[in-house]
Amino acid sequence: METPRIASITAINATASIPVPALITISLVDVYKRQDGEGLVGMSWATLAAGAHGSLASAWRVEASSTTELMIAFHRNMLHGLSKAESLRMAELQVMHSDKYAHPFYWAAFVLMGDGVA
Repeated sequence: METPRIASITAINATASIPVPALITISLVDVYKRQDGEGLVGMSWATLAAGAHGSLASAWRVEASSTTELMIAFHRNMLHGLSKAESLRMAELQVMHSDKYAHPFYWAAFVLMGDGVA
């Protein structure tokens, strides 16, 4: 799978017919090895430049099962009216307090950038 380029992401904003979601989740395994500015910060910036209100990006390669639990809890919290920031915090606490995923490796990888309020 080809890694998206910053230019292609920022171009989304120029195409009015494509709606930009309020939150974009980035979990790209190879994005952190890039030396051309398209790492975690670059990709998150590109989503904001494209019109998204925020991005949720993993700071390291994540484990699938714990990330699934975290994302389900995160989105469930948002459906219950919590802000993005509070939804992430509550989801991290939920995963952290499980016996299987107590270590920060399993729940602390995701960083919320941009508008964490709505």
